[in-house]
Amino acid sequence: MPVPNQPSWQLNDLSQIKEIDLQKTIEFKTFELAIEYLFSLEKWPPNHPVLTGSIFLVAEFIKFANKQKY
Repeated sequence: MPVPNQPSWQLNDLSQIKEIDLQKTIEFKTFELAIEYLFSLEKWPPNHPVLTGSIFLVAEFIKFANKQKY
């Protein structure tokens, strides 16, 4: 997930790292799209999903969680 107005790597940049299996990697443009995708799954993946990013991603998660009614 890119950080607005900041340089960041993209999925295409990761293709240079042979240890990363791009077939198992999904790039999302926003945090909300990533979370919506995970919530839409009928079954949780056998490998735990990992959202990578920065303190920006943590802040986005907090904002998202504050909007949710659990």
